[in-house]
Amino acid sequence: MLKDRAISRGRPWFEDPKGHVFVTRTGRPLQAAHLYLVMQRIIRLEGLGHMNPKGLRKSCGTLLVHLRVHPRIVKTILRHSRIATTMDIYAESLDRDVIEAVGQLDRLLRQPARIRELEAAHAALDAA
Repeated sequence: MLKDRAISRGRPWFEDPKGHVFVTRTGRPLQAAHLYLVMQRIIRLEGLGHMNPKGLRKSCGTLLVHLRVHPRIVKTILRHSRIATTMDIYAESLDRDVIEAVGQLDRLLRQPARIRELEAAHAALDAA
């Protein structure tokens, strides 16, 4: 599909001998630096502020724990080699207060207008 689109738009196409799953619009293997730039562009366009892959990964793990996904599945998704690593990092996330906080954060993030309102209030307090 990408190959056909690239060719139809007159772009060159690189035939990847290793058959990578994630490739650029021209068929070259997707490099970590390129992925980071694409991610930052999306984050900026969505107005999410500064985030990095590590923070997104941690947020993913915390939300999975909040959703009560079994730790072995969280381990697999996050690609930890040992379940002890997953439990060491996310065990505190099982605390009821943390689960409630994540729920509140989730509800807030689904309301971009409310986030802008809170940011404006914070800016007004800083200016005063």
